[in-house]
Amino acid sequence: MAATPAGHTALSRNRNFTLLWGSMLLSDFGFNGAAIALPLLVLATNGSAAGAGLVLGTVAATQLAAGLPAGALADRWNRKYIMLGCEAAQAVAAASVVAALFLHVLGVPQLIGVAAVIGVSAALFEPAEDAALPNVVPDQQVPKAVAMNAARTSLANLSGTAAGGFLFAIGRVVPFAVDTAGHALAFCGLAFLRLPPRQPER
Repeated sequence: MAATPAGHTALSRNRNFTLLWGSMLLSDFGFNGAAIALPLLVLATNGSAAGAGLVLGTVAATQLAAGLPAGALADRWNRKYIMLGCEAAQAVAAASVVAALFLHVLGVPQLIGVAAVIGVSAALFEPAEDAALPNVVPDQQVPKAVAMNAARTSLANLSGTAAGGFLFAIGRVVPFAVDTAGHALAFCGLAFLRLPPRQPER
């Protein structure tokens, strides 16, 4: 293991980085599981392959559209609030699927709305997290932190994607309940994240 630069706390002992990394591991795991389950749920609900494609296309389209101004918004708005808002929105969206399944009122229009929330949240969160990272770790540790975030994303992609189909096989509601819990826990973790106040622009 590489030595920690003199005067700097190891990333594993950096409270803010640990909160951010762990929170996003939970969030990304739930997100990837739900992303696999969404088209499966459309197919199970009405057997429409076109509907499943529309839901997936909505995620991609809204992520692309929201991604265009996302970087500028991350520079103008409070980055912690952006991240908290994205996690809260995704938790509510996933919980709405859980509730609709229990009430037997779930339809494709609702899933399209959920897909739009997912796409917008993903587009806004990433630049906010990237911009906040230098405020969480010292400059000398940013490359290592970026590498650990990339590893986190890969781990969540692999585990969440693998778990999504398995959880859906247990019950249609299960991957979305897990996703709700993941985003809720991520929200709680990020609430304790300490970021220095933004300096006013001159």
